[in-house]
Amino acid sequence: MNHLLNSRLGRRLMGCFVLLLAVVASLYAFALQASMEFTESELLSSFMHDEVVAAAKDRNFAVNIENITGTEFFGTAAHLPPIPARYAHLKEGFQEVLDEPPTFAYRLTDDQGNIYVLVRNQKDFESFEERIEQSLTVSVIVVIAIGLLVGAWLTRTVVSPIVKLSGDIKDAARSSRYHRVPLPAQGDEISDLAKICDESLQRLQDAIDREKAFTGDVSHELRTPLCIIRSSSELLSLQPLTDRQSEHVGKIHRAAEQMQELVELFLQLARHESLAQTDRVSDTLTCVVEQWQPSAQEKGLQVTLKTKHGCPVPVSPIMLATVANNLLRNAVNYTREGAITVTETSEGFEVSDTGIGMTDEEMQTVFTQHVRGKTASTMAQGNGLGLAIATRICRRCGWNLSVLRNTAGGCCFAVRIRAPESADAGASVRRDCRTNPSSRA
Repeated sequence: MNHLLNSRLGRRLMGCFVLLLAVVASLYAFALQASMEFTESELLSSFMHDEVVAAAKDRNFAVNIENITGTEFFGTAAHLPPIPARYAHLKEGFQEVLDEPPTFAYRLTDDQGNIYVLVRNQKDFESFEERIEQSLTVSVIVVIAIGLLVGAWLTRTVVSPIVKLSGDIKDAARSSRYHRVPLPAQGDEISDLAKICDESLQRLQDAIDREKAFTGDVSHELRTPLCIIRSSSELLSLQPLTDRQSEHVGKIHRAAEQMQELVELFLQLARHESLAQTDRVSDTLTCVVEQWQPSAQEKGLQVTLKTKHGCPVPVSPIMLATVANNLLRNAVNYTREGAITVTETSEGFEVSDTGIGMTDEEMQTVFTQHVRGKTASTMAQGNGLGLAIATRICRRCGWNLSVLRNTAGGCCFAVRIRAPESADAGASVRRDCRTNPSSRA
């Protein structure tokens, strides 16, 4: 029972129910109190009016009224006591005089101009009102107490199947294999929800099984031709070749190695398996920069690797190389002149260029899959997948991929690498508007 009341849904349901009862009980008590005061005022006014009229006509009736304890009768007629100063300025009709001692008073002026004032002490009425107020207060407390009990029962009745369903779904979701979610026997909306969750988990498991089967087939089918390409390029490199031929064979061999690494990377991402984090950031960046030097030099660009501070976090070379390759590919493709700088920092690395830059709108969607800028579409071929893949890898590793404008023109992509145990999954985009926007894909 306690765990039901401690649940957020149980607390909200309990709180709403008790609040509803408390408001209703309070409004009822207020309405009853107002009705009682209104009725009391109307009854006393009518009763005292009749007494004043009768006393004004009958002197004996006036004497009888004066003999009633707590009642006084004054007037301007000769046979009546004079009106005291505290009642001299009363208005016509019934009213309350709150000066001590508080009293009810009724003033009447007859056709001859005589004034009559009937006064009754409020003590008895106040005592009665106090008892009524105490009864109302106790009633409200009792209603709230009953509301707590009924609310607890209602919470247990309503929340218990929901809490049980939540636990069953959590257990099924934690398992590496599909386990059927038990369906409640009530046959209500909660049963429908359980059925929907069970069907969704089953479809998800089926999709995962198909993906694993597909990635296994891809792994088997691609490794064989890649192995043939690599071995053939190695055999070719052993033959007497011209410098131009050796350069082309080297490109084939490097491309085959990159394809092998990408195949392994995508298989690991699809299977959600972890890769060994054994390399230093500087070693991987050095290899990536060396790989892109020839392509950059063909365009008259200079790619420079700098080290501000060494990043102490070990990384997976395949993961980091894929991210850095995508960033450098974009920098080379979208930079007409100038330089590209790769800077290692204590938190990761940055890739800055002097290229075409990006507009504010493009910076909003730069990491979205299949999205390319208008200017970028005319400068280089692509499908808008490079940065989306880099974002997915960063999210998987718990890194942070961001983009800002370079003060020297172009863009600067920053990757913040965090240790696995302290990494919070997710990749975000930051924007720095220190320069005027330009166009970039």
